[in-house]
Amino acid sequence: MSTGSSSHPVDRLLRRTILTGYRPTDAEIQETIQHIADAPFARHQTRIDPYYAQLSIQHGFPVPAFADGLTAHIAKHVWAQEQWVVTTTTAEYLEDIRAAIVADTSRLVVFLRSRRPVVAILARTIDAVPLRRRGPDEGRYLLIVYSPDNAMILTAYMVGAVQDANIPAGAQWLT
Repeated sequence: MSTGSSSHPVDRLLRRTILTGYRPTDAEIQETIQHIADAPFARHQTRIDPYYAQLSIQHGFPVPAFADGLTAHIAKHVWAQEQWVVTTTTAEYLEDIRAAIVADTSRLVVFLRSRRPVVAILARTIDAVPLRRRGPDEGRYLLIVYSPDNAMILTAYMVGAVQDANIPAGAQWLT
């Protein structure tokens, strides 16, 4: 289990919750939700799948062979999978993610994956993504995955059903 590099109090609280089963107060949960909503998207450089790169050119947004995590996710979930309409901008994608995180109907769950702490937010797509931005292959739910070790959003994409979110048995649902 990693000890985590983020020393932010909310990230420390999340790791404690995952490791000990601590049940955060309502105020701590609200602070957690806001902290995640304010978090940056993953900044690491990643190789862009050539198929996604070709799609990006077709859509008028050419991406290099290596790009940041946000660009990689736009290429995959917007341009290739068409969960959002292909004209969705980076700002709109981030807006939808943040709307999902703070939606009244969103669910917050914590667990370990590969011995690392993970926080997931599952929200109904209709509560976060405007109809005009939903693509032909939209999912019923928007899943956002956050790392309390790195203090950043790792991924965000749509799934058809809660079980498609691959939340492990024994995960602690906080909301």
